[in-house]
Amino acid sequence: MLDRLGLRSLFFVPMILLITELAVTFWLADRVRRTCDRSRDLGSSRSNRDAAGITIPAAPPAEIHPCSPARARSFLRHAWLANPFAYIGINTLVALMPGIARRLELSTMLAGFWGSLWCFARVATFVGLWLWPGWHYRFRWLLAAYSRPGRRLHHDSARPNLPVLVAAQIVFGSAIGLIYYSSLFYSMDISQTKGEHGGIHESAIGLGTAPARR
Repeated sequence: MLDRLGLRSLFFVPMILLITELAVTFWLADRVRRTCDRSRDLGSSRSNRDAAGITIPAAPPAEIHPCSPARARSFLRHAWLANPFAYIGINTLVALMPGIARRLELSTMLAGFWGSLWCFARVATFVGLWLWPGWHYRFRWLLAAYSRPGRRLHHDSARPNLPVLVAAQIVFGSAIGLIYYSSLFYSMDISQTKGEHGGIHESAIGLGTAPARR
């Protein structure tokens, strides 16, 4: 897009994404409104049946959390601690990429393609972690995510050849995805005030982004 349409085309993608997100938001709001209306009607009819002497089945018992509260809080703190460093790593990589692209003699298009593989690896990691819950509350997964981003950044900057760059981007994106998803998952999983913990998760991202912006 930059090669063919010029620098202004840089704004096309966020504009399209924003319009799409607004459309999806209004569509979801309409679905939620209809679901609430149906639930209200269903609750009203259940109340009428109960008043007539019909027995309503009891709600199923709440699931027991698979992890002790102390251990769950430990995972939450580790994930929160990792998140700022993950974003420091992201901003460091973004700053390194122009120099790496020059050393590899990549065109604007190829520099953008090879230099953003970590983003696609992160998306694939999000999907994988969403579909497979086996990583929940397993410390070795979080430890692997802690240790890999720094090494990948070193390979990116110290060994400028394309195969190493591709491998480093994939591993870096996977580790960043695991850190981000862990922070978000543990924030929401063990908290009764999910909005508050979600806000701390986002604050950790800001904490990691601020030093790089300065």
